[in-house]
Amino acid sequence: MCSFFFFYNLHCNVIIRFSGLSFILCLCVFLVLQDIQNYMQIREYCRKVLINVCRNNAGGIYVINSTGRTWTEAQIYCRQHYTDLAIIRNRKDNQNFTSQLTGYTWIGLYRDWVWSDQNNSTYRNWTAGRPLNNKASCAVADISQGGTWMDKDCGARFPFICYKGEI
Repeated sequence: MCSFFFFYNLHCNVIIRFSGLSFILCLCVFLVLQDIQNYMQIREYCRKVLINVCRNNAGGIYVINSTGRTWTEAQIYCRQHYTDLAIIRNRKDNQNFTSQLTGYTWIGLYRDWVWSDQNNSTYRNWTAGRPLNNKASCAVADISQGGTWMDKDCGARFPFICYKGEI
């Protein structure tokens, strides 16, 4: 089971080790502590880039990024900073993710419903009546529907989940 931790991803450059896990302490945390007069402004700015990190039992991590991006932008970001958009292999993975989501969130499933790593999707958790089989669609996890998936236009902007390492 994953445990989620929160940190702010702004000019991050200090790594902290805690209980065998590595965390990045970010500049905005220091700013909040050092500049009380601008606390509210800094806190609001930092809140916009809040990221969740989840470490799985295989040694990989999942990252939920709250910045709204298109599916392609999210994939590019994930590939530059991690491994790729998240692949959900089973019900347990899906439950771990959706317990941390606040709305539509891009996952690595797209077009002909293959994962972003080009593997076929064997586990499916579609909302009733979905997908609509629109070739311009990508998949989002939808917390308002109990974590089921919906197909959305790939050009829409939503938060997204990346993974790094083994899934």
